[in-house]
Amino acid sequence: MAQLVERYLADGPADKPTKKASTWETDACNIRRHVVPILGSKSLSSVTTAGVQRFRRAFVDGKTRAEGKGATKRGGCVRARVQQTGACLKRDKPPPCSVHAF
Repeated sequence: MAQLVERYLADGPADKPTKKASTWETDACNIRRHVVPILGSKSLSSVTTAGVQRFRRAFVDGKTRAEGKGATKRGGCVRARVQQTGACLKRDKPPPCSVHAF
């Protein structure tokens, strides 16, 4: 999954040229801080609905929260994406992203 994330972040700006560079930077930071530590070591084929739900719970419970120097209080955009993904899982639809990775 971590390799897919890095590919998405590397190729994404070419696929979505209207998305601001600052948004890509924020996305990269949030994905690397919150998604990769929990799902990064898994293969894409092993990620299940239950696994994504566990990730959502870990995120909501603050288990992916950064602490110490450099930690920020931001996180709304990641939280919104996690909520969208959860809503899609309940409807058995893919998450609203171009790669459908999480």
